[in-house]
Amino acid sequence: MVAPLRSRGALGRCAVAAFAATFSTFAIVVAVAPLPASAHALPVWSVPGAGETLDQAPSMVIMRFGERPDPRLSAIHVFDSAGRARDVGPTTPVPDAPTELTVTMTAPLSPGVYTVTWRTVSAVDGHLATGAFTFGVGVSPTGAPARADLAAPSPPGDAIAGRALLYVGMVALFGISVITLAAFPVPPRAVVRMLPPAVAALAVGVLMVANAQRTQAGLSVPDYLGSSLARGFLERAVPTSLAALVLAATLRSAVVSRRRLGLVLVAGLAATVMLMDVDTSHATAGGLPRLNAAFQWLHALGVGVWIGGLAALLVGIRGAPSEASARGVRRFSAVAGVAIVVVGVTGLVRAAVEVGSVQALTDSLFGRLILAKIGLLAVLAALGALNRFRHLPRLPRTLRGLRRAGSVELGLAVVTLVVAGALVDTVPPASGTSAPTSRPVAKMASKTAPTGVPCSCRQWHEVATHPAGRPTVPRLP
Repeated sequence: MVAPLRSRGALGRCAVAAFAATFSTFAIVVAVAPLPASAHALPVWSVPGAGETLDQAPSMVIMRFGERPDPRLSAIHVFDSAGRARDVGPTTPVPDAPTELTVTMTAPLSPGVYTVTWRTVSAVDGHLATGAFTFGVGVSPTGAPARADLAAPSPPGDAIAGRALLYVGMVALFGISVITLAAFPVPPRAVVRMLPPAVAALAVGVLMVANAQRTQAGLSVPDYLGSSLARGFLERAVPTSLAALVLAATLRSAVVSRRRLGLVLVAGLAATVMLMDVDTSHATAGGLPRLNAAFQWLHALGVGVWIGGLAALLVGIRGAPSEASARGVRRFSAVAGVAIVVVGVTGLVRAAVEVGSVQALTDSLFGRLILAKIGLLAVLAALGALNRFRHLPRLPRTLRGLRRAGSVELGLAVVTLVVAGALVDTVPPASGTSAPTSRPVAKMASKTAPTGVPCSCRQWHEVATHPAGRPTVPRLP
């Protein structure tokens, strides 16, 4: 058994040590084992490429994005130096290439500089992104101004608030159910009564996230329900509704065995909401989607057991200290210890994947939010260590120190969930920038078929490949 922490500065030293260990591990993961990822439907490459000078006018523009864009909500336009549109027809997906869009241009394009503007709504997570780049026909586009900023919009406040509520609801619903089952033989009524507000927060969060996506995409409610964005809403809303129905039946039952069965079902439905949320997140948009999704889901489950379970514990041990409350705390401590390890490992891997480099931690908003989350989690881990090694050995004599530290821990956890909400709607550095590179084939946009007729979209797609027939797709710097 580890000796209790006795000095007054134990909490401060724990926080510093936890932060240092966490950040060091994170840096090692970034340097040694980054996994490919992408987020938001940002360009990977295009034909013509950004800043490219062509000998002959192209007949179309093709762009590949890091996530699958919704063709009905996305668009590519081409303008000449006078601001006249030079694209004709709708923006359409490239056959057999769901991450690529193309648009046909009017012919012939005279020598000059042309601006390509694009707008995408990700079919994966509903994120909006816009940008522009220039290319030249017989003229270098160097120094030519773009018609739009090369960026994805900053996350709006309603999206962050909705995400925070969504996460609070998921964490509370799952963690309270699991720890009530694990720590208390008879589910305390006061703890079970915490579940309806958790379901309500989850439901409101689901609606707010859906409405933020709808607003960003500029859709009416009927158009939103008919778009690809509705999938993520339904995947979260259906298990949330089922959890509310099961919980209502559970609260009406006075039989302990039925209450415990109801809590098992509620926990399973909360875990399903977490999984569905992961299914429409950055984790499934890049390389190794199943592995990244597994890490992300385990991370969410671990946070639920740790933070949601702590809320259940603090309510469940109200009143005078007793041997029963001490047993509940010990059971929670054992389960939460495993959850903290899971949260730390999975969180570090996911952060390393999305950030991509140590330098990006300070050079990007996403990186700075990651640093804030790491710091908050380190303090939370230090508070958990304080409870485990200092306050737990004092049970059942007193619960005062554990309650105080646990209350602070819960407050910081809410702040951490708000930061996590902002992270979801912020572009990770590993996604690159919004100025696409060109295919590594010289003057690809000026190629024509042997007959002199401009290539079809599929022919262009096949020409821009590796000599051995394998597509060559460069990642953005």
